[in-house]
Amino acid sequence: MLNKLQVSILQAIKERDFNYGPKITINSFEYTETEGTERKYEAAYNLSSLKNLDMVEFDGEVITPSGKRHPKFGNSVHMISWDRVHIRPNGIEYLNKYL
Repeated sequence: MLNKLQVSILQAIKERDFNYGPKITINSFEYTETEGTERKYEAAYNLSSLKNLDMVEFDGEVITPSGKRHPKFGNSVHMISWDRVHIRPNGIEYLNKYL
């Protein structure tokens, strides 16, 4: 089962990919564990998890690393290129089944 942020990310990507939805930014989501500039680490962690579950695919480099590694999420993130993330059939199937 996906967490709330992962579901929100999938919904936003599906909406953008299929219905020409709004541009996705770091501020497009509600975060449960972080706030402010820390949100990019939580978003990148959950986005990577969705990729590992084959629910999204990356078109090139999506998560641009920086020097600082987040202690909780174990990643270093300078920027997320949301326009290079696309939903996969597994992601669509999950949304159709559970929402």
